This record gives sequence, structure tokens and C-alpha cells, in this order.
Amino acid sequence: MSRDNYRNSGLTTLIKLTSLINMTDDLTQQAITAALVQDWKEAVKCNEQIVKANPENIEALNRLGHAYLELGKAETAKKYFNKVLKLDPYNQIAQKNLLTIATKKFSKCESKAPLNPNLFLEDPGKTKTTSLVEIAEKEIVLSLSIGDEIEIVPKKRTIVATTKKGVYLGKLADDLSLRLISFLKGGNKYEVNIKSIEPGEIKIFIREIFRSKKFVNLSSFPPQEIAYSAFVPPDLVHETRPEMADAEGSDEKTDDDKNDETPEEEPLDHNLEE
Repeated sequence: MSRDNYRNSGLTTLIKLTSLINMTDDLTQQAITAALVQDWKEAVKCNEQIVKANPENIEALNRLGHAYLELGKAETAKKYFNKVLKLDPYNQIAQKNLLTIATKKFSKCESKAPLNPNLFLEDPGKTKTTSLVEIAEKEIVLSLSIGDEIEIVPKKRTIVATTKKGVYLGKLADDLSLRLISFLKGGNKYEVNIKSIEPGEIKIFIREIFRSKKFVNLSSFPPQEIAYSAFVPPDLVHETRPEMADAEGSDEKTDDDKNDETPEEEPLDHNLEE
């Protein structure tokens, strides 16, 4: 093969590889979007195209298995999770999903009960919507559904959010954690549900369902206070207002200054003869 043919062959390979990467990125985004809106048939379609182009794409295999699981096709889902474990024997997502399949019976096209329309109804002082921080990896986030009930577990200085099975989802912000730790230790009880799921973000809805007598007059989530600053007129800040004449760089001159000035000598008229 001549040098030019070799160079052209390498360029063609590079173009094909770049095209494949771009196609995979596009399909990955489409697959994630489909999962977020729970369009599992579309999610299957997108992930199958990715796997066809790259049979060792672990993330796509896991997504494909989860999509089939949501459609009630447990045996098909199991096949893809096993493929993941052949490539990565310690993959926790595949392991947990296979455990779910082994301990739960799935019916074809199993669907979840419709959401209670009052689930996210606001109740001032008793409810709050907040975003988790330090959230779990993308595959775990995609396994969630809007309305899922989750747990909040108080630690020493923070509160961790987990699924009912104890899978880590994220943490509450520090200020909210510190407040709720006191309420939880004091006997308050809360119900927490997934409110929305976006790439890189999980929003949860917290509802106070029991208030301890210790906090009978104390709200779990007080309304945010608005800080007001009083306006102070300049006349009250300065005892005397600076005069314009005293301003730095003033060009005005007093009468005394004018009298002290030496008059300029008039030029002699050279046309006059002595």
C-alpha cells in the first residue's frame, strides 16, 4: 500500500470513528430523555442501537436491562444484566437488578399505580421542595420514577436520602440537614417523595406527617424571611453638609485672594520714541 493510500485509509477510519462517537452521544442523550419521561419502548430502541454499534457499552446494556424490566420483561432484562457482569463482574447496578428479579415476580407490561393528585400539594410550614446534593451516579438516578417514596436518614451532621432498599441517592443541603436532624431526634416524622428527575438533579418533596409535642408551635419549614434595610437620609449621617466652596480642586477665588494678587506689567510700546 502506498503512503497516500495508507494516509487516506487512516483518514477514512478516523472519520468513521468520529461519526460513531457522535451517533452514540446523540442516542445516549435520547435514551436518557426517554427514561426520564418513562417512555420505555423508546428507551429500548435507542439503547439497542448503541449496543449494536458497541456490544461492550456497559452503561447502554444496563439501561437496556432496566427498560425491559420496566416493561415487565424480566427474562430479557436478566440477559442484559448478565452480559454486564461478564464485562464487569463487580458492577453494582447489574447485581442489584438481578437481585430484584430474583426476589420479585414481574407481570407483562407491569405499570405503577397513578400518582395521587394531592401528593405534591403545598402546605405552608409543613412541606418543602428541595434538590439533593452530591447525588448518586447517573444509572441509579435513571432507575427512579416521579412519586417514588424514599427515606431520609439522619447522620451526625447531615441527612442522607436513600431508596426504600437503602440505595444511596444524595444528601440534603447542610442548613436543611441541621434543622431536620433536630426535628427527627425530637420525634417529628416526614414522608419524602421524588418530585422531579433531570440529568444531574433530583428534586424531592418533604412533608411533615407528625409533629412532636415538643415542637407544637414550631414549623418544620418556616417561610423564608426577607431582609429589609432602613434608608438613612444623608443629613442624618453627616452633622454638617460640606460646602461646595470647600470642595477639593475648587477654582473659585475670594475677594482677599484677588487683592493679594500682583498685577501683571503691561508690555512696553516699542513704537514710542523717547
